[in-house]
Amino acid sequence: MSSAALAVQASLAPARPDSSAALPPITNAQEAQPQAKRQKRVFLHGNYNRYYGYRLGAALDEDPRVQVLDRRWFHGKRCLDIGCNEGVVTLAAVHRFAPLSMLGVDIDSELIKAACRALAKQRGEASSLHQRFMRHDASLQLADRPAAQRKAAAAAVRAYANVWFKCEDFASSKHTPQSLDTILCLSVTKWVHLNQGDEGLKRLFAKVKEALVPGGWFILEPQPWRSYKQARRKQDMSAAPFGRLDLLQLRPEGFVEYLQQALGFVLVRELHVARSSAGFNRPMYLFQKLFTG
Repeated sequence: MSSAALAVQASLAPARPDSSAALPPITNAQEAQPQAKRQKRVFLHGNYNRYYGYRLGAALDEDPRVQVLDRRWFHGKRCLDIGCNEGVVTLAAVHRFAPLSMLGVDIDSELIKAACRALAKQRGEASSLHQRFMRHDASLQLADRPAAQRKAAAAAVRAYANVWFKCEDFASSKHTPQSLDTILCLSVTKWVHLNQGDEGLKRLFAKVKEALVPGGWFILEPQPWRSYKQARRKQDMSAAPFGRLDLLQLRPEGFVEYLQQALGFVLVRELHVARSSAGFNRPMYLFQKLFTG
């Protein structure tokens, strides 16, 4: 082997460690690094980015709250979902009941982006199915498909075309949608309460009444008072304006009475989910806005 080749070979070979070389000293910051904990994110508005992951758990493939909803409250109706999170319930209601329109609002822009992605996927799947049903070729004739399936596919395309998601704090927004038939407000009241107090929660309820047409439906799932205390144990709620619970006078057990006496809603029925993950067995309430008053 030539001297040039030996020089190249030597340059590519890994260097031998020099036991006599002094190692660099370990700083205090390096010693503390393995023990440092990542700062825990605080969800002051309940805007958990994996909310449905632990709400549904591994055993449930659909939010069980959807199963207690009635088609009559949504089909052909103008609907709003307050605090929609990633849009799981919103889109499930659209899929099941085909409302005339559906708007989902949430205070977290990242959750709204996730909801929009889910909506785009649902729209694409509905459109693809409809196109397959309508395609005229030798392998798939229109008459080969039952009329009910073709009709359902066309209805799904129309339903998803009238769904929107918007980043908005509904309780504080100066804009109130009008002429709505049905409003969902599921597991939202606690976070409005902790951030905006009694007055903010009352403002939310008043806006719901204003947005509904006479005879419109309001479906409410309030978190119980014990979950307020759990929220303080699970994360640092010191930044929440009303994180001190003694500042709150209106309690969840009084919401039904307030909606009836102060705002004139009628409690139609209490809805109970047959199966849910532990800690989420909460009653839901169906209210109706009076036709007069």
